[in-house]
Amino acid sequence: MPLPHLLLALLAVSGPELVAQFQCQRCHDGLAGAPPIPVERHCVHCHQEIEAGTFDAPAEVQAGWRPNLVSLRFAPDLSELGGHLRPEWVEGFLLAPIDLRPQLLATMPRLPITPPEAKILARHLVGPPSVEQPAPAPSEVEQGRVHFLRLGCGECHAYSGVLPGRGPLSSAELLSASAAKLLAPDLAHTRTRLRPEALPTLLQTPRKLRAKALMPDYTLSPEEVSALVAFVRAAPITPVPEAPPKVRLPLLSRRVSFPEIKTKIFQKHCRHCHADPDKAFGDGGPGNAGGLGYAGRGLSLVDYRAVQSGGRDDQGRRRSIFAPLPDGTPRLIAHLLARREEERGRVVLGIVGMPLGLPSLDEAELQLLESWISQGRPP
Repeated sequence: MPLPHLLLALLAVSGPELVAQFQCQRCHDGLAGAPPIPVERHCVHCHQEIEAGTFDAPAEVQAGWRPNLVSLRFAPDLSELGGHLRPEWVEGFLLAPIDLRPQLLATMPRLPITPPEAKILARHLVGPPSVEQPAPAPSEVEQGRVHFLRLGCGECHAYSGVLPGRGPLSSAELLSASAAKLLAPDLAHTRTRLRPEALPTLLQTPRKLRAKALMPDYTLSPEEVSALVAFVRAAPITPVPEAPPKVRLPLLSRRVSFPEIKTKIFQKHCRHCHADPDKAFGDGGPGNAGGLGYAGRGLSLVDYRAVQSGGRDDQGRRRSIFAPLPDGTPRLIAHLLARREEERGRVVLGIVGMPLGLPSLDEAELQLLESWISQGRPP
């Protein structure tokens, strides 16, 4: 038996079991057989109910929350994926998530998933490998470019390395943008992500492939469909220059106290995953009580005492989040720096980037936190 198949047999775990283990249903709908999850623990449904004013909380409280709902208002529905996604792409995406949807503030979180588990989960969600097709003619690719621009596909889709992007949405635009615009993938990934045999149907009548598809139906001739398929499959892609790394600013000379850190850092970036179970419907979040495949670390960042108490290591022993790693970097700062590397397509072994699946801290925020730590973490 080939080694990969032997590993899968030895693992003896099913796709539905992995869906439950990694709690895919905390963000995604359309997962047949997935255990139900309460709305207050569903990252997207919770935000949607707050936006609609139907969440189980006083109206004035929801009104205060609503301006902060710039992330996780929508997530892709994972039903009927087998008709258009390549399983090999899904497998790689689970192991090393990329920023697939440029206008969606949150990205797929980096899960504690092994290669054999990723293979099983990809086959469960998508099915067998796709059928390759011949490369289109260059003339058809250029004709497809004309149709792409005429139809205004770039209003929703980025096509990095082929067409200029429109840039990130502002906070106000994020709050009002439709699901179709926020969930539109960057077409630079099409040739590795989508099954080529599915593209004609996906472009012409997408709901034949997926009942909940957000793509509009277009009245296109067979020639137009063929040209558009050629453009998204084979347009020459110019490598996009790597974004420069964020700088680390010098430490502040002024005094920084915990209330400022709590408001500008922990409440803004960390409280959903590192909450107090007594005040969060009994769930302290993945970073405290555990979730998304991660074991509970017992790390709450809601107040000074909880922050100073730290979290648990792999053996369940308490440890400080400020203790220096071998290179002298405080553990908390190392996790925040690792998220910056993940945004640039790099994985730091042994360190999961934080905030999980959300934008990294900007230069001023990291400077503030590092200054507070260097000053002895005053209350």
